[in-house]
Amino acid sequence: MLPVLIIVSSLTVLAPDELFKTLQVIQDLNISNPTQATRVYEAALPKLPEQPSKGIYELHRAGLEAAIKTNDTIRISEIVALFSDNTEWLAYLQSEKGQIANYLAIYYRRIGKPALAQKNYECALKYSTHEQCHLSLIILPFYIEQQGS
Repeated sequence: MLPVLIIVSSLTVLAPDELFKTLQVIQDLNISNPTQATRVYEAALPKLPEQPSKGIYELHRAGLEAAIKTNDTIRISEIVALFSDNTEWLAYLQSEKGQIANYLAIYYRRIGKPALAQKNYECALKYSTHEQCHLSLIILPFYIEQQGS
């Protein structure tokens, strides 16, 4: 059903209702079939607006969740780079940085990197108490890990 939703759109950017439907499908697939969720996310990418918004963030976050569940390091890297290299996203992602840190902590725990997982959990906790840690504490270990692999 989902590929039809994405293909039906003749617009260059997903309309809000299409965006919401796509997000719902990805979130549902993250529970039952993360591999398919990643494919749906990838199919939606070319049609996503570039301006940061809550809906676009939620869609990328769902894509990140699917990539972590499927251990898709390339997709994880791309999403992390989107959030960390784009000044508009950096400005937009204030409280959401804690969620990103939490997802990366889960990823590091799954791949057996407890020290990096702990660092990301601590950063997520700081954001939950309205403290802030620099985004490089979240992102930099991920990039170092990728270069070392």
